[in-house]
Amino acid sequence: MLEMGGHCKESLTDVKEANSEKKLFEVLFDYIKPCMEKDFPTYNIMEHFKISGEPYGVFVDSRGEFIAKEQNILYGDSNITLVVKPYDIVRIYLKHISHAQLKIGENAIVILYKFDKSTFEIIKGNDNKLIVRDNIK
Repeated sequence: MLEMGGHCKESLTDVKEANSEKKLFEVLFDYIKPCMEKDFPTYNIMEHFKISGEPYGVFVDSRGEFIAKEQNILYGDSNITLVVKPYDIVRIYLKHISHAQLKIGENAIVILYKFDKSTFEIIKGNDNKLIVRDNIK
């Protein structure tokens, strides 16, 4: 299936060698840019990781409030609040129709990548340290 997406040999090897969900999500974040460019993994693949991906920053149709990980991705119809601790540096990838409410701590830096019809809002903190990448191709 991955070969059909035109993924590089290194990423295919890394996926095949991932022996846990945690390792699989690490591979996802290692190759996040080419994956997003190819719209991979698809929602149909990611929906198998509902709930189980949340401890690793992978949110699929998730609801609730979570402490932001170093890297986070919201798939499907996720609507969550991400709490970014003071002085943290985090990346957030928004896909499909996901919505993130951000509570940004003092001196934190947030790099946010928006895809599809995803949205976000800051409900605590300010946008002085928010870098938004929109319309990624």
